[in-house]
Amino acid sequence: AHRRNATFVEAGPATGSYGGEFAPESVDIERVRVLTAPGNAGSQVTRSIAAANDTVDVISPRLDPAGPYFEALVAAAERGVEVRILLSNARYDAESNRALVDRADRLREEGLPIEAKIVDPAGRFGKIHAKGAVIDEETVLVGSLNWNSHAAAENREVVVALDGAEPASYFGRVFESDWTASGAGSGVSDWQVRGTLAAGGLAAAVLAGFVLRQTVEFE
Repeated sequence: AHRRNATFVEAGPATGSYGGEFAPESVDIERVRVLTAPGNAGSQVTRSIAAANDTVDVISPRLDPAGPYFEALVAAAERGVEVRILLSNARYDAESNRALVDRADRLREEGLPIEAKIVDPAGRFGKIHAKGAVIDEETVLVGSLNWNSHAAAENREVVVALDGAEPASYFGRVFESDWTASGAGSGVSDWQVRGTLAAGGLAAAVLAGFVLRQTVEFE
């Protein structure tokens, strides 16, 4: 019924490209853990945040300001952990992401070391699709898991946890580039680069080299 009243237009494939600011690197990793959903991926992400001592940098298309992942980040900030969150600028995420940024602003005004920004791709990529974090400059979480309860319980997702200073440093440089390009923040503190990940394709390319060189542990 819909097709009878619809007009379809032929369109070619997208041909745009973005320059590679950060080349893939081979780095030493202490341990690789593969987490899955449904299963343990969601709980392991929140446990990793709960175990943070100093810093957590997060990149995600969206984050529910009333959800368990953001609450875990707030709890970390309440312990004195410095938290930064970088969110997508896509129009369909605008309302929910602005709500999270506003909540982070209020928490910061109350004295918590937490800050959230909406990314400005600045022509370097189209939008955020990566999901993950760098914790304490030593653990990288990267994968397909959206940080919401539905994805952890209902979707088939994978998260890879990379333990080691070198992967954290690599992803940290990418995160810092995106964070800086997204304009002046609210000035929580004079943080140095810790780390996180940027665009999804980059993460996949680097991850392939990691897994080939390491023993993969399923938890």
